[in-house]
Amino acid sequence: MEGEEQFLGLSGPILIARDKYGIPHIYTQDEDDLFFGQGYAAAQDRLWQMDLWRRAAAGRLAEVLGNRQIRGRRSAASSGLADLVGLDLFHRALNFVEVAEAEGRLLDPSARRVLERYRDGVNACREEAFREGWPSPEFLILGYLPEPWRIEDSLAIGKLIGWMLSIAWQAKLVLGSLAADDVLKGLLPGYTAPGKAVPVVSHSPSEINIEARMTPGLEGQGYNSNSWAVDGAKSLSGKPLLANDPHLPMGLPPFWHLVHLEGGAYHVAGASLPCLPGVLIGRNQRIAWGLTATMADDAELYREALHPDGGSYSFKGQWRPLKMRAEEIRVKGEGGPRRFTIRFVPHGEMDCPLISDLLSNEGEEGLSLRWTGLEPNRGLEALLALNRAQDWPGFREALSLFAVPTQNFLFADRAGNIGYQCAGRIPLRPRGEGAWGPLDGASGEGEWEGYIPFPELPYLYNPPGHFLANANNRIVGNDYPYHISHYWEPHYRVARLGGLLMAKEKFRAEDFQGMQADVRSLQAETLIAALIEPLMLQGGLSGRAREGAELLLDWDGECRAESPEAALFHVFYDVLLKGVFKRGMDRRKEGLFQRYFSLLHIPLETIDRLLMEGDPYWFHEKRQELIASSLEEAMDFLERGFGLDRGDWAWGKIHSLTLRHPLGQGSGRAQRLISWLFQLNLGPYPYPGDGMTPNLGAYLLTEPFQVTMGPSYRQVVDLGDPGGFGVVLPGGNAGHPLSPHYRHQDALWRRGGYIRLDLLPREEVPPEWKHLWLRPKGRESIAEGQKSY
Repeated sequence: MEGEEQFLGLSGPILIARDKYGIPHIYTQDEDDLFFGQGYAAAQDRLWQMDLWRRAAAGRLAEVLGNRQIRGRRSAASSGLADLVGLDLFHRALNFVEVAEAEGRLLDPSARRVLERYRDGVNACREEAFREGWPSPEFLILGYLPEPWRIEDSLAIGKLIGWMLSIAWQAKLVLGSLAADDVLKGLLPGYTAPGKAVPVVSHSPSEINIEARMTPGLEGQGYNSNSWAVDGAKSLSGKPLLANDPHLPMGLPPFWHLVHLEGGAYHVAGASLPCLPGVLIGRNQRIAWGLTATMADDAELYREALHPDGGSYSFKGQWRPLKMRAEEIRVKGEGGPRRFTIRFVPHGEMDCPLISDLLSNEGEEGLSLRWTGLEPNRGLEALLALNRAQDWPGFREALSLFAVPTQNFLFADRAGNIGYQCAGRIPLRPRGEGAWGPLDGASGEGEWEGYIPFPELPYLYNPPGHFLANANNRIVGNDYPYHISHYWEPHYRVARLGGLLMAKEKFRAEDFQGMQADVRSLQAETLIAALIEPLMLQGGLSGRAREGAELLLDWDGECRAESPEAALFHVFYDVLLKGVFKRGMDRRKEGLFQRYFSLLHIPLETIDRLLMEGDPYWFHEKRQELIASSLEEAMDFLERGFGLDRGDWAWGKIHSLTLRHPLGQGSGRAQRLISWLFQLNLGPYPYPGDGMTPNLGAYLLTEPFQVTMGPSYRQVVDLGDPGGFGVVLPGGNAGHPLSPHYRHQDALWRRGGYIRLDLLPREEVPPEWKHLWLRPKGRESIAEGQKSY
């Protein structure tokens, strides 16, 4: 981290100055050297994480991890993805590497050059680490060393992460079952009122298991975020404020890598992905931006008509040969490779894998998958242009190339403007409608007709209310001419944020930081007022049910970790969901309750409405009696677990978070020893909030109450402060478990604190920071130098 190194191919000196939190500030004279320096610093901090991600994208995890079971499997025997071999095969079927190679050829020369220099920096660090020993303890534990980095590795990881952020294909596997049933149709997500903060312009059921998301290091289901901004009229500094906290699976090392880049046309800082050049969320000297998932319907499932010979499919009345590809998967500890054949059905310009071969129960019909990320795009050019943008027109021009996954981008600039732009590829579908489940692939009637043109995607600039907010909520009204999604998040988070933004005339950065820590649940308040308060007024509750109701009615709705009322509400809600819906859903289709509520928050707007309306099909008992028995059962649960003293019923005792390293997740003796020896995991910690609070602490409703998703990064930017902004990560910026920066920010992150990420010019870098100089060694290229080495 300090001293001086010499490398071939540099045009000038590179300074990597690290602040007290280990964040690299990289200074160069030109862009060529800048991205060499970023690749070098990323590999210093996260080389094993980068290697794990590229192996996941390439379907090569079993080579180094063996064919281990994947954590969190609920039905291993019925799924083709119960182990890493199945996951490797599935990712190969998705063609991440092949599409990345095509994408590399599509990039303009300047963007490709950036990728090449980033690659060169990663490989320079890799070679330097080899000379000094093992790059990090994970390589030593697993007994292998990383291969040279390629530009395709960066792009393939981008595909993998885009895939992890896509919810549509998974939702269709479940919701198609509902759409085919006259009773279950009532559970389909209904359109909710448009989010106040961004006022912009029958299929066959499937029995396929949803077991394709669990990639080591990227575990979880569902991805949410918050972002909001106010213009100068609502800011005490007179300049806009912008906040963002993307909600992702929680683990170590963190998803994001903090960095500051200064060289050539770049003066930018924020959160980068430790595989790609540039900054994905952050600010430069003129603008700041944040993003949230649009929850777009970006995938299609097709039910194919397959010939009994297994080698043909029907399309518009003609039999055509399936595309076949042989794959060999090597497994650590096994003598030879395992051999497989993957089948593909073309749709449009895309070869769509038959995922039913990989995921289904025995005897399932052929389902193929089309996803927008399986077509090459120029998204890297969008990212680099975004880093250089200086104003709203430049911001929008950059995003016109953004492709996958579709995102809501919020914008603010030093001139006092704020804006919102939806960006990404959203398919144009026949009749403008999105299917709930699989389409008939043989008819040809479900083929995409291109993508929604960028100028027609939703956007908003300088709204009259002087603020913008998005929390994955619906972004368009019924008059919008295109289908974007069925999968919006419930309105609770955006309504809470909107209420806070309207309640105050002017804001400071500290106010935004407080909003990111807000744990008031509008969902809890709404359901208590609709379900419990009327029964109390009518005298319909008695005994222990009345005691529980009194506790909840006196509660302020704040899901603090120490709150007994928060614990009572969430246990009550869990019991009530099972009591109302499980028997009826599983009676119509076995296992449906588990599959439906595995979709995280997609069902909740509809479910809460049905609870409040008291639909007679679902309330097979009297509604009053079911609510009363659910309250009593929740009280019993907490008394059995924590005693009669209600002061001991803390929400954080059952709602906890453990930040786990991928190698710290097993229960075997060796894994527990490794985890203890290298201090791989952090926690468990009592955790506040829930899935509907701005400070998110989401858990799977089918597996309560352990936190699986939360703020993976927080930033608050005051554009009245040109020198820096507040950021924080869970854990720290380093991926090396023995580094002090592995857990340096964790305590701050848990208590809602921040560190300052400075945008200092090179001449103002403090002398106490660690200074590493990379200097030119000669004129030969890095590639030539590595070849001779």
